[in-house]
Amino acid sequence: MKQIFRFLFAATTMVAISISIEAQTSATANGTAGAVIIAPITLTAGTNLRFGVAYNTGGTVIVSTAGVRSGTCAVSAALPAHAAGTFTVTGERAQTYTTTVPADGTVTISNGAVTMAVNGFNHNATGTIPGVAPGTGSETFSVGATLTVGVGQASGTYTGTYPVTVQYN
Repeated sequence: MKQIFRFLFAATTMVAISISIEAQTSATANGTAGAVIIAPITLTAGTNLRFGVAYNTGGTVIVSTAGVRSGTCAVSAALPAHAAGTFTVTGERAQTYTTTVPADGTVTISNGAVTMAVNGFNHNATGTIPGVAPGTGSETFSVGATLTVGVGQASGTYTGTYPVTVQYN
């Protein structure tokens, strides 16, 4: 009987030791989770990019981001006047963003089947939405480009669109 008792005692002790060893070989801690939610970025077109009235003598008409017109093509002061295109980006204050305008040779404006190339797109966006986070802010920036007018270009009103993209960094 003593042997059975010793055997049961030894077995119980072994189980207790193994439970004790198991408890000492693992640990649990709680981590912290968090998130920062920012306002979506939006872009709104404002003033249209306009090259004004040009003669069909050939050359270029350049409109800068400041709205200044230059180039090698003869131009007129007649309406519609020239202007840089404007856009307003809105989003989370103090966030940085990237602005993308068309690469050279990718945009045409047309008068029916007759076209002209617009290239040399540039912008003056700062790349940071003004203000201190949190909250939304906005920035208005301008887009300029170069229009290539062919010698003997068909007269008429030429129109087209060009993409401008903004995205958070």
